[in-house]
Amino acid sequence: MDQVVQHFSANGSVDYLSHVFGITKETRVSFVRVSAAEPLIQVRMQLLGKVTRALGFAVEPMILKATKEFFRDLCRECEEAS
Repeated sequence: MDQVVQHFSANGSVDYLSHVFGITKETRVSFVRVSAAEPLIQVRMQLLGKVTRALGFAVEPMILKATKEFFRDLCRECEEAS
């Protein structure tokens, strides 16, 4: 997977593109301060493109699942660190 950061704002947001198996995933992760010690992480994602049938399975659900797991793990690690 190749990833390219398009925009970064410290304590604000990060926008990046990911390319894998002929699909481009555009992601925006925003960080909103709920309180002095509690951020809210918002994720917006858009998938573009189609994978060739040669793989024999749908890749989009795998990408969505892996992304959800990544952010779930990120939240857990942040909670453990605080």
